Amino acid sequence: MYSFIFRVDSGNIPELGTGHLYRCINIYNYLIKKGINKRKLLFITKTTGKYEITKKILNRHNIRYETLSAKILDYSKEEIFFLQNFNSRVIILDRLSRINSNFVKLIKKNFKKVIGIDILKKKEIKIDYFINPLNNDLNNKHKLKNFKNNILPSLNKRKQISKKNKIKKIFVFFGGYDYKKINDKIKKIVIKNSKFVIPKSKSNFFDLMSQSDLVICSGGLTVFDAIYFNKIIISVPQYRHQLKNLKILQENGAISLCKISSNFKKNMKNLIQHSLDLSYKEKSTIYKKQNKIISSESQLKTLNKIYDANL
Repeated sequence: MYSFIFRVDSGNIPELGTGHLYRCINIYNYLIKKGINKRKLLFITKTTGKYEITKKILNRHNIRYETLSAKILDYSKEEIFFLQNFNSRVIILDRLSRINSNFVKLIKKNFKKVIGIDILKKKEIKIDYFINPLNNDLNNKHKLKNFKNNILPSLNKRKQISKKNKIKKIFVFFGGYDYKKINDKIKKIVIKNSKFVIPKSKSNFFDLMSQSDLVICSGGLTVFDAIYFNKIIISVPQYRHQLKNLKILQENGAISLCKISSNFKKNMKNLIQHSLDLSYKEKSTIYKKQNKIISSESQLKTLNKIYDANL
């Protein structure tokens, strides 16, 4: 019997990208640090076609996985049949789709506890631990509180203070799948005495972000990585649920928001210039507000609850 099975996908697909997978890898690494043997951990995931990037990422991290057919839908009978080939104390489901009660009932025969991350569910559906920092229908106050349940890839990365260079570094990233081609739009903007830094791999991703003067990103996990690093941020929503979250972050003074529109280039240029010209006092005020959104303590608390599900 496994201790934890991760049911998660990533790919070049709208509203998917690689964020869910990297979050599960972060949880995986934490569980190993807590003493769980890696042979007791398994990923079940789609690895063909648009999901092929998943195989590359898991192989690079030397993580064991079983491949699920790319044709199988979330929470379908076919997925249940496949999962019934495995037994585990805990299964972690990390995805944006809506879970149903029949799925929970049937997989409970093989998995003692079910953890859901970012799933949608009705109130009457009972799972053992529900972690929903981003994808929910809660009011703004509860959403803000739930942001603390995020588990970020940047948790164990070293925060660095950007050097005061004449040339300002602007970190730009729009996920593993830049659905609306926002990178291309931003690269055409010219800002005096600055350069855009676009990461090409995860190997130096957080080093580049940490050394930047400004972060421009979408509304997924990356915006919370940037908040955790205390960066001045401009965020562009790619999807509706991202817009809901970004509005709350903007209302609480943690980020600036720039929507896609006919005036996007002009609006973005003005926001970039304003962000780079902020005074030390203005930046300090933003950092204080960011520190209330998420911290290492809040993330470790969530990770410990996941680990405890195995006991």
